[in-house]
Amino acid sequence: MLLNKYSRVIYADLPDKAKESYNFQKASAVLAEYGFITNLLKYDWYGADFFAQHINGDWLKIQLKGRLVTSPIYEGKDLFIMFEDKKNSKWYLYPHDELTRFCRENYPNAVFTIEGHSRGTLSSWNKEWLKKYEINNIVETTTKKNKTFRELNFDYKKYQDEIELIDREFIDKFNPRNIIYTPQIKLRPCPFEGNLKKAKVILLLANPGFTPSGENKSSEKDHDRNGFDDWGLWGLSARTNPSMHKWWRNRLKSFVKNENSEEEWRKLSWKIASVQAVPWASENFHEMNGLPSKKLIADTVKAISKGKIFVIMRQRTYWEDVLKGQDCKIIYTKSLISSYLTNGNLDPVDFKKLKSILT
Repeated sequence: MLLNKYSRVIYADLPDKAKESYNFQKASAVLAEYGFITNLLKYDWYGADFFAQHINGDWLKIQLKGRLVTSPIYEGKDLFIMFEDKKNSKWYLYPHDELTRFCRENYPNAVFTIEGHSRGTLSSWNKEWLKKYEINNIVETTTKKNKTFRELNFDYKKYQDEIELIDREFIDKFNPRNIIYTPQIKLRPCPFEGNLKKAKVILLLANPGFTPSGENKSSEKDHDRNGFDDWGLWGLSARTNPSMHKWWRNRLKSFVKNENSEEEWRKLSWKIASVQAVPWASENFHEMNGLPSKKLIADTVKAISKGKIFVIMRQRTYWEDVLKGQDCKIIYTKSLISSYLTNGNLDPVDFKKLKSILT
């Protein structure tokens, strides 16, 4: 895909002017579904940010906002206010003066009636009043149905494209309390490594790590599968970023006789695969509850579970829930924080079994 060389933006990280442009482009796309073309004005024209002309010849003067608004400066100018309630992914287009009149009739002494109204989080009466001005069915008309794991056929690149598509809206709105939880969209998602259908052992993890600086600095190419068709779990290859193959090899070296043999590592890469609960890299793990791709990945794991051996290395409770009722064997590391597959960190019987399968 041509756009893969560009990173998706996170709305919360954009400068104010860029947010205005972003909102205008999205609003234009919404209005286009109803037969409007838009014209952004270089300056406010009687309070309007842009004009919208319908195919039947009607014109609307629109002030584009990030929230519900009334203001004395907009009154009497035949203006419409358009905004997206980003918490609920709903767009609204309402006549400014109608809301002003409603406030005066129902809340005559309220400060917001006298001085103007500005609400990012809608109140109950706001939601009720706005119902008739909600722009309906935009999601249904503009968003295609999410693909299933069957349609993606375990193709890594197809998974990347689909995950970027279905997760975009969630990530645009995701605003973690600390930057260490910020998803690194420049790296693209990495839902799994290796051949899920053929691998005998599947390692279950939390999410890809991200190191912003230093000797083990992450690379934007870390999640790029290109050039590794002869590898299964390609993170084991010495041709990857050192931070990748050192991480993997340190944890799996119990299953090769010669750590300096690239061929041994390559053979191991076809016997083992890994899956991430969250496919986006970050400095520290965040559950990102509600992330659409988590369901896709969980469904994928269930689909390949029969007869597999799963080693839960991270997110024990989450993966136990995903695998509940599946016909498979689950192996646990003894430590909740150590992901090394060694005799000391696994039950001796489980370690012996893995040894017999992987070596």
